[in-house]
Amino acid sequence: MKGRIFKIAAILLFTASLAGCGGSTAAVSESERQLTDEEKQQARQYFIEGSLLEMQGNNEEAVEQFLKALELDRNAAIYYAVSKNYLELGKLAQAAEYGREAIRRDGENVSYRENLASIYIRSREIDKAIEQYEHIVELDSYNSQAYYTLARLYQFEKPLRSLEIYNKMIARFGEQLEILAQIADLNNTLGRHEDAAEALTRMLDLDPGNESILLTLGNTYMRADELEKAKEIFLELFTYHPDDIDVLTSLVDVFIRLDDFETASGYLTDMIQNEKLDFDLKVQLGQMFIQYIEQFAPGDSERMKMAGPVFDSIIEQYPDEPQPMFLRGIVAIFSGENEIAAEFLTKVTELDPENDMAWLYAGEAYFQMEKYNEVIELTRRGMEHLGDDYDLLFLLGLSYNRLDDLERATEYLGRAVDMKPEEVNALAMLALTYDAREEYETSDSLYGIALSLDPENHLVLNNYSYSLAEREKNLEQALEMSKRAVDQQPENSAYLDTLGWIYFKMGDIDLAKKYVREAIDAGSASAVVHDHMGDIYYHLNEHDKAMEYWKKALDLDDAKEETRKKIERGSI
Repeated sequence: MKGRIFKIAAILLFTASLAGCGGSTAAVSESERQLTDEEKQQARQYFIEGSLLEMQGNNEEAVEQFLKALELDRNAAIYYAVSKNYLELGKLAQAAEYGREAIRRDGENVSYRENLASIYIRSREIDKAIEQYEHIVELDSYNSQAYYTLARLYQFEKPLRSLEIYNKMIARFGEQLEILAQIADLNNTLGRHEDAAEALTRMLDLDPGNESILLTLGNTYMRADELEKAKEIFLELFTYHPDDIDVLTSLVDVFIRLDDFETASGYLTDMIQNEKLDFDLKVQLGQMFIQYIEQFAPGDSERMKMAGPVFDSIIEQYPDEPQPMFLRGIVAIFSGENEIAAEFLTKVTELDPENDMAWLYAGEAYFQMEKYNEVIELTRRGMEHLGDDYDLLFLLGLSYNRLDDLERATEYLGRAVDMKPEEVNALAMLALTYDAREEYETSDSLYGIALSLDPENHLVLNNYSYSLAEREKNLEQALEMSKRAVDQQPENSAYLDTLGWIYFKMGDIDLAKKYVREAIDAGSASAVVHDHMGDIYYHLNEHDKAMEYWKKALDLDDAKEETRKKIERGSI
């Protein structure tokens, strides 16, 4: 009722102004004649009827009445009334036309400019809306709402201008939470985190107990890399809200950035003991911790171990749930704890036999421990549930290869290749197996297919070139391929040894010695590499040195019978 009285009062005020003149004196052109008293009365009547219709929400009929009034009296206020109602009807082009005319006739009326700005905003003509609000704040420098709207309009395209306006508002109207919040948000967006933190601190002065502001300030300190300040805030918040997930994740984040993974793990583990949290949320918190470690300490197995207790805690509470066990196994794999990984992932295969990744990762854990029989038993059971699976077939073939069961290795690697003939790794391993079986025509063909799929695959280049060197066949081709492999991995001891061995077969003993020496110096050189160095020294007539390296080779692999025979006879 109150709003209706105000509208009626506005109508009466306007009609009183119509009674005093035939329009805005400053705006009426010389060609517009003076109205008769009868015309003035009729214009007022049309306007009143239009205003009442507008109050009733009947905008179309209101427009009709206002237009009739305009035929008699081209008053700026009537143009404004027509514009407002067209805006309500969604007829933006007509609304803008009449709105502009109202301002042309009375450019100092703030309401007219606000109306036209609203039309432009609805039309997404933001630059034109900004132009109107710039005029409004010039006309009324204490119109705080106009300043605020103007700053908001500038915020996305011209954030610095927006900041300028917000700061002017603070200077003119005093500090307000809403304005300071916009200043903080803009500064954060612009990467000016220190300025954002300063604005948030002023917000806390106005509202010291506002924990939402405090949390935002902590996150802003994180962005500004002021980690100790952030930690202080999050610890304070955690004291009052130990069950708040947002606070906990922020606290974990800051400890990780401070390289204190152990403390972060402790907070997470304690939180996971909270009975109020459901199972899914606890698992999500564990996954979040893994992601943090991968982000801030990629490849760090010691840091990854810190995630183990988090999942141990979940498993203790939910011993029959496979998901946390699976994640615990993955953490163990990336921590280099293959025995733990195999234990948990094997349990997952029992609880959730359809989890193909559990079978694969469990098999890989056993493979890394060189427990090839366990790999074979596990992968066979996995295929009973999953059917022929490329990854399991490949792993099964590799395991048989390591056990020197070349026939079965060929069978399973061949099935893997049949499933995915484009997979170079399976092709390369199958080629290597045929090579070991001395079926060179088949192995050469497979190496060729693999290189046609991936011409720069350094593993295939090395293996193929070594095979050719051992057979003393196509040594120039072998040399070219070996060099390409070494170019890609210049510190790979196996690749350096292959290159040196090719030079040995080509009779270039000096280059052979150079590259095999580099292979040994690179570290982790195999028994084969040391055996090759013994042969090189023998050809250099340094028999004592030759014996030294042959013995070293036998120490590394006492199954090398050919090396043992060299030592026994003192010659190649």
